Amino acid sequence: MSYYQFAAVHALDGERLAEVQKATAASLRAVGAELLAFNPEMTVIPEGSDVTHLSLILFPDKAAFEAWAGSAEHEATGANRARSAEVKLVARFDGNEPA
Repeated sequence: MSYYQFAAVHALDGERLAEVQKATAASLRAVGAELLAFNPEMTVIPEGSDVTHLSLILFPDKAAFEAWAGSAEHEATGANRARSAEVKLVARFDGNEPA
Protein backbone atom coordinates (compact mmCIF):
# COMPACT_ATOMS: atom_id res chain seq x y z
CA MET A 1 0.00 0.00 0.00
CA SER A 2 1.32 3.45 -0.88
CA TYR A 3 2.50 5.70 1.93
CA TYR A 4 2.52 9.50 1.84
CA GLN A 5 4.17 12.35 3.67
CA PHE A 6 2.64 15.82 3.54
CA ALA A 7 4.54 18.78 4.99
CA ALA A 8 3.82 22.47 5.44
CA VAL A 9 6.82 24.67 6.20
CA HIS A 10 7.83 28.28 6.62
CA ALA A 11 10.95 29.02 4.57
CA LEU A 12 13.75 30.73 6.48
CA ASP A 13 16.31 30.64 3.65
CA GLY A 14 14.87 30.07 0.17
CA GLU A 15 18.19 29.26 -1.50
CA ARG A 16 19.12 26.72 1.14
CA LEU A 17 15.62 25.23 0.99
CA ALA A 18 16.02 24.71 -2.76
CA GLU A 19 19.31 22.89 -2.13
CA VAL A 20 17.63 20.69 0.48
CA GLN A 21 14.81 19.84 -1.94
CA LYS A 22 17.31 18.78 -4.64
CA ALA A 23 19.14 16.53 -2.18
CA THR A 24 15.84 15.19 -0.87
CA ALA A 25 14.61 14.32 -4.37
CA ALA A 26 17.79 12.31 -5.00
CA SER A 27 17.51 10.42 -1.70
CA LEU A 28 13.84 9.68 -2.41
CA ARG A 29 14.65 8.14 -5.78
CA ALA A 30 17.06 5.78 -4.01
CA VAL A 31 14.11 4.13 -2.19
CA GLY A 32 11.67 4.27 -5.11
CA ALA A 33 9.81 7.30 -3.75
CA GLU A 34 8.83 10.50 -5.55
CA LEU A 35 8.41 14.13 -4.59
CA LEU A 36 4.97 14.63 -6.15
CA ALA A 37 4.62 18.31 -5.33
CA PHE A 38 6.65 21.12 -3.79
CA ASN A 39 5.06 24.46 -4.28
CA PRO A 40 5.41 27.91 -2.77
CA GLU A 41 2.50 29.24 -4.82
CA MET A 42 -0.65 28.18 -3.01
CA THR A 43 -3.62 29.28 -1.00
CA VAL A 44 -3.32 28.52 2.69
CA ILE A 45 -6.30 28.48 4.96
CA PRO A 46 -6.55 30.03 7.47
CA GLU A 47 -5.51 33.21 5.77
CA GLY A 48 -2.52 34.86 7.40
CA SER A 49 -0.71 31.60 8.09
CA ASP A 50 3.07 31.83 7.79
CA VAL A 51 3.27 28.58 5.78
CA THR A 52 5.26 29.31 2.62
CA HIS A 53 5.74 25.86 1.04
CA LEU A 54 3.86 22.58 0.84
CA SER A 55 5.27 19.23 -0.21
CA LEU A 56 3.79 15.83 -0.91
CA ILE A 57 5.92 12.71 -1.15
CA LEU A 58 4.77 9.30 -2.39
CA PHE A 59 6.52 6.18 -1.09
CA PRO A 60 5.87 2.69 -2.46
CA ASP A 61 5.04 1.59 1.11
CA LYS A 62 5.76 2.39 4.75
CA ALA A 63 8.95 0.30 4.69
CA ALA A 64 10.34 2.55 1.93
CA PHE A 65 9.53 5.62 4.05
CA GLU A 66 11.31 4.09 7.04
CA ALA A 67 14.34 3.21 4.89
CA TRP A 68 14.49 6.79 3.58
CA ALA A 69 13.94 8.42 6.99
CA GLY A 70 16.82 6.42 8.44
CA SER A 71 19.14 6.74 5.46
CA ALA A 72 22.53 8.42 5.61
CA GLU A 73 21.51 10.61 2.65
CA HIS A 74 18.45 11.95 4.49
CA GLU A 75 20.37 12.42 7.72
CA ALA A 76 23.08 14.35 5.84
CA THR A 77 20.56 17.08 5.00
CA GLY A 78 19.42 17.49 8.61
CA ALA A 79 21.43 20.61 9.46
CA ASN A 80 20.46 22.35 6.22
CA ARG A 81 16.81 21.38 6.71
CA ALA A 82 16.81 22.97 10.16
CA ARG A 83 18.39 26.19 8.86
CA SER A 84 16.28 26.42 5.71
CA ALA A 85 12.74 26.02 7.04
CA GLU A 86 10.57 25.74 10.11
CA VAL A 87 8.22 22.77 9.92
CA LYS A 88 4.63 23.72 10.71
CA LEU A 89 2.93 20.40 10.00
CA VAL A 90 3.91 16.90 8.93
CA ALA A 91 1.32 14.23 8.22
CA ARG A 92 2.14 10.67 7.25
CA PHE A 93 -0.53 8.27 6.11
CA ASP A 94 -1.30 5.08 4.21
CA GLY A 95 -2.96 5.59 0.85
CA ASN A 96 -5.90 3.55 -0.25
CA GLU A 97 -5.85 2.56 -3.87
CA PRO A 98 -8.84 3.90 -5.81
CA ALA A 99 -11.57 1.34 -6.38
